[in-house]
Amino acid sequence: MSKCDAAFVYLYDSIFKPIKIRIMKLSIVFSANAFLLFCGTLIGQAQHFSTKMNIRVENQEIIADLIALEDYSLLSFQFGFYHNSENVTYKNLYSSLLPDITKLSNSNEVCPKYVRIAYYSKNSLPFSIKKGDIILTLVYQEDTPKDHFICMMPSTGNDMCKYFTREVNDGNFSTMIVDDVCAHFRIQNGQAILLANEDAQLDGVKCLYNNTLKGFDISSSTLSLDGYSLSVLDLNGKEVFRSNLNASSSQFISAERLLTGSYLYSIQKSKQASKYGKVIVTE
Repeated sequence: MSKCDAAFVYLYDSIFKPIKIRIMKLSIVFSANAFLLFCGTLIGQAQHFSTKMNIRVENQEIIADLIALEDYSLLSFQFGFYHNSENVTYKNLYSSLLPDITKLSNSNEVCPKYVRIAYYSKNSLPFSIKKGDIILTLVYQEDTPKDHFICMMPSTGNDMCKYFTREVNDGNFSTMIVDDVCAHFRIQNGQAILLANEDAQLDGVKCLYNNTLKGFDISSSTLSLDGYSLSVLDLNGKEVFRSNLNASSSQFISAERLLTGSYLYSIQKSKQASKYGKVIVTE
């Protein structure tokens, strides 16, 4: 072996070979981390916590049941509810499924219409909720019958009364996505109640808020909306916008004056609401 070859072997063994080995090790580590991250994404994909609200009237009290739409194994949850009417008084919260459930102590002192609920497993073991179970029941006293809604409070915002962070943790300590839930209803003669099920003929009607154009895109492939109107309410139930609709299958309703925030809308005819939804207006 020549002196030149010997020098090359020495340089390779002392400098380049260790660097090559180190690069190979780093490559293996990065590949392993990428694989674990991919698996974690598949396994840990956030699940939805979905519910519905049923409304009934008993002894002149409005009773709202929150019902599970799937089977759940949970460690804790927290969320809040608000009622839009100034003429309704919150009276009680109870649950046969979770008998020790209570509202947070300051729920009604500053914000009388808003009920904040936080529940956690006392023994750190998951508790089960089955599809169709009544998770909890809210009771209100009706003072002046009118159109109402009860909704789960949004998570984000600056008003301490109108917003409360939604959080549901399952038995694997994973945070679930909490879906919106609302109940729209009308009381007649202090007894009868019309549940706010959407009119079947309006199933094909779509209403979306266009934040770029500052207005509502409304389309209906099968039904003429002539004679219907669009009503937009803020989270206190105050109507902040109304516009008549026409027979066109696709129409744009400008609503530039709506401020940033969350709103509920209804498409109705002769004051009988038939389709409901929620929109978020951004800048």
